[in-house]
Formats: sequence, C-alpha cells, structure tokens
Amino acid sequence: MAESYTATDCKMIKTNYHTHTVFCDGKNSLEEMITAAAAAKFSVFGFSAHTLYPFSTNWHIHPDNCIKYISQIKSHQEKYKDTLELLAGFEVDYFPPISLPDSAHFNQMGADYIIGSTHYISTAQIDTPVSEQNSNTPQYFTVDGPIEEVLFGLNTLFHGDGKKLVQVYYQTVRDMITHCSFDILGHIDLVRRRNNVIHFFDETEQWYKREIAATAETVAKSGCIVEVNTGGMARGCTKTPYPSPDFLNMLNRKNVPVVIDSDAHTIQTIDFAFDIAVQTLKEAGYHECQYLSQGRWHSQSL
Repeated sequence: MAESYTATDCKMIKTNYHTHTVFCDGKNSLEEMITAAAAAKFSVFGFSAHTLYPFSTNWHIHPDNCIKYISQIKSHQEKYKDTLELLAGFEVDYFPPISLPDSAHFNQMGADYIIGSTHYISTAQIDTPVSEQNSNTPQYFTVDGPIEEVLFGLNTLFHGDGKKLVQVYYQTVRDMITHCSFDILGHIDLVRRRNNVIHFFDETEQWYKREIAATAETVAKSGCIVEVNTGGMARGCTKTPYPSPDFLNMLNRKNVPVVIDSDAHTIQTIDFAFDIAVQTLKEAGYHECQYLSQGRWHSQSL
C-alpha cells in the first residue's frame, strides 16, 4: 500500500520542478499555480515552460514571451521569499537541428535550470532512404501526442513497426543525453504514454529491456539527474510514473540520482501521486532523492 505523502506526516522537503502554465500548454496562470503550491505546502516550486526556441508551436512558449515569463517569475520570487522558493526554468525539446537543450543559453535568459526532453521523432533519426520518404506529409511526430498522431507516425514513418519506433525513440534520448547540456532529464520513457491504447510494443520483451539498459548506461555516464514524473498517471495514461519500475531498478543499480516531479498542467495535479512516486522509488532500491534549492542540488532521504 502506498505511503501517504503530505505536509503534516512526511519529513521530506516538498518540491517540484516540472510545471506548465498558460505561457505554454498549461491551464492555469503563474499566480494560480503559485497560490496552489503555497496551499499544498511546497518548499520549492519550479516552472518549466515548453520551449522549441527559437521556434514555437501551439504548445510551446513563444520566443518573444521568454523574457516576460522569466521576469514575472522573478517578481513573484521576491513576494514569496519568506514562504516559498520559486524557480524559473524551461522544458527544452530535443529536436535537432531546430531545438537543442543548452543550459548556458537559457541561463543567459535568467533561467535557474532546464529540463531536457524528447517528444519528437523525425526522419533525421530514422534509417530510411530519402527516396522512400513522402515529402508531402510531415516527417516527424510527437510520441506523446494524440492517439491519431502517434498512429500516423507509427504507420507512415515506421510502416507499423512498433519495435523500430521505440528503438529510434531511445536512440534519440541517448543522443540528447550525449550531446546536450541540461539539469534534469525529463520523462525518460515517455514513449510508453500511448502504449496502453495502441499496444505497439511489449515492455517485457528482451529487445525492449536492452533498449532501456543501454539508455540507463548512457545516463549513468552523463551524471545527469532523472526525474520521476507522475504526469502520465495524472492523465490516466500510465499506472506507474516515468520511468517504469524496471527502468528505475536499472538506474538505481547504476547510482543514477533522481528528483520527483509532477509535470503539472493544472493546479489539481501539482503533487499528483507523489506518495506512489516515493513508494516506487523505495521498491526500486532508492533511499534518497535530490532537490534543487538556493542554486545547488541537495539530497534527502525518502
């Protein structure tokens, strides 16, 4: 049975670094999220607007709004400095060569941290001859997009080969880890999100376990922090956090540090299933997690 994780009975410092607002695809304003975080007794609360800088889509922050976004968070930092530490961050998409997570670039904007995430698969990562690609249709898709979009990508770009799709996804994640600079690795096995409906791969098969093992090895060599993300659970798409329990076991055996995040898009999900995240970590063998405060990373016991 999952342990309770509330402000009154848990000694852990309550933190979250993965939060979206109306600056991107979130449903609530900065002010509404901050009010909810204060009421939920968070100690540190970070924002992470989706960015495809210097481009944007209908779910990314517009490049022209990045400075305004940072400025508004900084103004709230002063207001809440005695009760809640607020941090300004971005969730940066890895979509080479269009968008690359680069801490130095976003730090210049005033960001306190960035999350590096892989949502897109493009033909740049698919071993398909150009002559066989259809230039009249999009040559990319998001692995966590609407079911119709994922089916389109599966059937059009991968000819229904779910194994190949997953292999390309994890190779893309490994490429991001190897070639980019960021503070937190976002939802490392996001490719699981639509599998509960489409069923295009089996997590118990050996080829899949080899993919996540290879990814765990790349993470361990990089030294980056992996988030335990409850966003898939909040949306009813997964029964466990990202990464899966098997993946977390592999990461723990390689001493990969973790941080707990909610990937909240509404005030109702700012600490969704944190109790389950803690219990899942314990079952994977973890005894501590990380948190970012006052410009540096700290460890705390679970």
